[in-house]
Amino acid sequence: MTCALRHTFSIIGFSLAVFLSARHALAQDPSGPSRGHLVFSEDFEKDDALKTWPGAAQLGDGRESKRSLLIRNAPQSATGSAMCSRALPVQQIRGCSILIAAQVRAENISAKPDSWNGVKLMLAIDSPGGKFWPQASIGTGSFDWRKFTFAVRIPKDATAATLCLGLEKVSGSNGTSRIYKPCCET
Repeated sequence: MTCALRHTFSIIGFSLAVFLSARHALAQDPSGPSRGHLVFSEDFEKDDALKTWPGAAQLGDGRESKRSLLIRNAPQSATGSAMCSRALPVQQIRGCSILIAAQVRAENISAKPDSWNGVKLMLAIDSPGGKFWPQASIGTGSFDWRKFTFAVRIPKDATAATLCLGLEKVSGSNGTSRIYKPCCET
């Protein structure tokens, strides 16, 4: 990347790992995930890695691997968003507590208009009781690869769970190199 681009764009690199640490009452539902069950993993190494991550992403240099998911949002676009997302298998994680962990790097992330804006490592959850968007707390500015995590309990009646990565109402760029293996814990 040229120096001029570094001043024009903020970069966020994601190296994601999603761990599903599920607390599931096996006596109530023996068909549910068991402790250590792998639900989802992504390393962005395949040539068609972006096919399953629709949205504003490209492949960049990784941290622990060759590639990462790279998202940019130019300063003139800072009132909008640059996002990509991927549905998680909600039927496998209903009633589970999950831990989502990601390696993230960022360049020139602008100030957030509201505390919930900024670099997104978020899970959008839909259920008959409503929608909610738990997310990692990620700052602004520039930083090298750091691990960010957050935990959330998936409602037993959840109808969708979508992992969202990107930039909301900020400029800059970020990268995610690996999504850690989700596993369930009873």
